[in-house]
Amino acid sequence: MKALFIGASSDLAIATEEEFAKNGFELFLIARNKDKLEEIANHINVLSSKKPSTYVCDLTDYDSLEKIMDEIFSENIIDVVLIFQGYLPKDPYDKKEILNTIDVNYTSCVMSANFAVKHFLKQHHGMLIGVSSVAGDRARPSNSLYGSSKAGFSFYLEGLRYCMASKNIHVMSVKPGFIKTKMTKDISFPSFLAGEKETVAKDIYDGYAKEKRCSLYTFFLRVYNKSFKTCAIFFNEKTR
Repeated sequence: MKALFIGASSDLAIATEEEFAKNGFELFLIARNKDKLEEIANHINVLSSKKPSTYVCDLTDYDSLEKIMDEIFSENIIDVVLIFQGYLPKDPYDKKEILNTIDVNYTSCVMSANFAVKHFLKQHHGMLIGVSSVAGDRARPSNSLYGSSKAGFSFYLEGLRYCMASKNIHVMSVKPGFIKTKMTKDISFPSFLAGEKETVAKDIYDGYAKEKRCSLYTFFLRVYNKSFKTCAIFFNEKTR
């Protein structure tokens, strides 16, 4: 079994890579930082008999990304593609930050998914897992830019899921709540509501193993829903 991770250097991606490696997957990793990729590959190699193949790419350079994915699929049958890239803007009113947020959180994710589906259709099977966020489910004053970019990707995945349902291609969207990662380390949030990346990674692998065609809400929202019933209208259960 083979899994391709795009945006492979994020904390959540690494935790998920560990989970797939432990379950016998051969991994292919795409990210922009060469040194970080090599570090991850060496780490994963300790857990697995096969060292992951790594590919350096700016994920907003769509021609290069497509070329790399074409190369990987030309030599391998990829069972699952997981999309992890994400960006949290430092200044939501800065022009460059706005464009970068949209490029990374929406355009790059959609292009990655389209490139994957192109090859899944050729090989007549595959599963696509896109990591979005619950921030895209409801507008909030504090993160309207980030949330709107994630909302767009979630909406795209939902439509793609229906489109691919009859073609033996499964599409699952993952919507983590607040989890402890480098990206969120400077954000104030109640620790008892924050999820652990390892827990989310296990949920993602479980969703893959069960071929869930759904939106997967992760760890803390299951706790949040039980503790605060006013949120049940938005986060009713683990899958939707």
